[in-house]
Amino acid sequence: MKPWTPAPHLALMLSAQAEALGADYLKLIYADGVFQGVRPISAEQLMRGERGYALTPSAYGGEWSLTLGASAQQKELADKVHLTFVGNTVALTESGATIGKLMARLSSAAASSCFRVGSERLPALKSWVENSVRSGARADLNTERSFGPLRVQLLTHHGGGGAEAAQDLAEVDVLMSRTGQPGIGA
Repeated sequence: MKPWTPAPHLALMLSAQAEALGADYLKLIYADGVFQGVRPISAEQLMRGERGYALTPSAYGGEWSLTLGASAQQKELADKVHLTFVGNTVALTESGATIGKLMARLSSAAASSCFRVGSERLPALKSWVENSVRSGARADLNTERSFGPLRVQLLTHHGGGGAEAAQDLAEVDVLMSRTGQPGIGA
C-alpha cells in the first residue's frame, strides 16, 4: 500500500504556510485522511489577526471549518482555535457519535500543536469533547471545561422545528483558548 502524499497544490500550499500560524496543525488534520485540503475563508468573515479555513471535502453530512487566532507572544502558536461543524439536524442526530470522535481528534491535535498542552491531559480532553458532542447531538448544549490552562467551550445548536425540520441547520462549535504562555507552566 502506497503511503498517502498530499496533492501537488496542497504540498505547495503547505510549504508556503510553513511559517504561518497553525501549519503543523493543518498537517495533523490531513494525516487522519478525512480531510484532504483547505479553502481559505475570506478576511471579511474573520476578526483581525485570525486565519480561517474550510476543511475539504465535507464530511458526515456537513461542512467543517477551522479558525485560528494568533498568539501575541509567539506568532507560530495560537491563542484561540475554533472548530465548527455545520450540517442539518438529521446529520447531527444520526452521526453524532462519529462527529464527536472526529471533533475530539481535531481538538486533541489543536491542544498539543497549537497550545502545547501536555500529553497527560489529552485523553481527558478527547473523552470530554466526544461525550459532549454526543450529548448535544439531539438537543442544544452549552458547556465548558478547563484542562489545566486550556479552556474548552462546546456548543451545539439545532434549528427550530417545523415542516422542514429535516432541513434545519445544526451546528457544533468547539472553542479553545489558553491562559498564560503556551508551552510554559503546568
